[in-house]
Amino acid sequence: MAIQPHTSSHSEERAIRTMQLSVVAAGKRAKDLGVVRVEGASPTVVELKAAFERSAGVSRFRQSFKLPGDGSTLVVRSLSDDGKALADYGVKDGAQLVFKDLGPQIGYRTVFVAEYFGPLAFVLYYATRPGWIYGADAASQPLSSAALLGVGAWTLHFLKRELETFFVHRFSRPTMPLRNLFKNCIYYWSFGAVVGYPLCHPQYHGPTSALQVQAGLALFGVSEFLNLCVHVQLRNLRPAEGSKERPVPKGPLFALVSCPNYTFEVLGWVGFSLFTQVAASYVFTVMGFLQMTDWAIKKHRGYLKSYGDAYKKLRRKAIVPFVHDAVAAAAAEAATGPPKIKSVPEVRVIGLRAIVPNYRAQKTLWAQVLAVTNAQGLAIAGPCFTIYYDQGYKEKDVDMEVCLPIAMDARVKDEADLPEGMSVRLLPALPRVASASHVGSYDELNPVYQKLYAWIAAEALRPSEPVREVYLHMDSSDASEASFVTEIQQPVA
Repeated sequence: MAIQPHTSSHSEERAIRTMQLSVVAAGKRAKDLGVVRVEGASPTVVELKAAFERSAGVSRFRQSFKLPGDGSTLVVRSLSDDGKALADYGVKDGAQLVFKDLGPQIGYRTVFVAEYFGPLAFVLYYATRPGWIYGADAASQPLSSAALLGVGAWTLHFLKRELETFFVHRFSRPTMPLRNLFKNCIYYWSFGAVVGYPLCHPQYHGPTSALQVQAGLALFGVSEFLNLCVHVQLRNLRPAEGSKERPVPKGPLFALVSCPNYTFEVLGWVGFSLFTQVAASYVFTVMGFLQMTDWAIKKHRGYLKSYGDAYKKLRRKAIVPFVHDAVAAAAAEAATGPPKIKSVPEVRVIGLRAIVPNYRAQKTLWAQVLAVTNAQGLAIAGPCFTIYYDQGYKEKDVDMEVCLPIAMDARVKDEADLPEGMSVRLLPALPRVASASHVGSYDELNPVYQKLYAWIAAEALRPSEPVREVYLHMDSSDASEASFVTEIQQPVA
């Protein structure tokens, strides 16, 4: 950080500091976006965004900045906390930042209000039994007691969610991508339509067992109340709107799981399904469980990373008490679907191929290729990846190549003087690739490989070229390897 000459007071000296940062756009071309100047005693991320908004005309809500890894590591740092000082992320005067335009944004609160309004409105409208849906005489027939219970519980739940949105929830981020509005609304509104229609139909009759109705209604009511209690406790742990600070939740509600709000949400819908006996409600419950399991596992891993052994000693599970998280993870993975076939475009890379003692030793290759890349002034133009040339797993002497994508028109100085095994070349496009992705530690990749190759065999395909391991997300500011995203790409024929 550049410091102006000493003035008459220490406070004046601090006030006139200016940090100059070069900005390039994320992508294969790595377009140079110029230099942004951030002033302040200790410039923060939000001040960087404000300065970039003034110079580039991009709303601060659409901005995402990352600090690329240095010559010893590929791990990038995402400047995700607006209130944090740039220096805390290791950003120094003259550093280069990678900018990504997040696209059109919309407020979290706006999305929540819209997505919860739909199912509330659908069911209440169905409850009037409009003639064009149920027939001309339907409105004159009163709702059964079972239907009244179902409509009342559904209304109570989504009204509670709307009120929590305004008066309870504190969001760590102000906005989300605009596309999420449509995705979330389609999900909730569709289930509002398919659950509400049979529930309010003149021919609907609830369960014949009074015990089933009573048990389901009791489970729903208790779960809704405890879910609210968890939300209030989580609110109190977050000091203010926009803050990313949240200490370890404690108390009886968190004794068994890291995310009891999801646990009680699922249990509430189990109770609703029991006392209404609407088939679509069971589907809604299962879909919600799979999605919330995925969220819970990520948050659970975040707690483990942030608080280490102290959190591990609490012996909490992610969402289901007493059930190993691998079981819950398998349930969440089932929602993502099987591996898929895709194509991969050509890419220009600077790569280093060598035989190393084991898979972990590839770190030394990354350090070498990064050092040359930095010395050459080359910008990384996409996710880095490793090509494994061996057929199958090897305990030692692994033949691999680490590759950094660079711009198609990037100039490499003294290419003939590159170290042995290092080259700059164009990798051709791959027309058919079997792809499987994983979120989490690299130590958990073996089951993903097994699943992918079992799927390839089942589809009567065969590997045609060496497999690639693409590192889509490696962000040290997130929950360590719990947030890493890795894609396995196996070319097939």
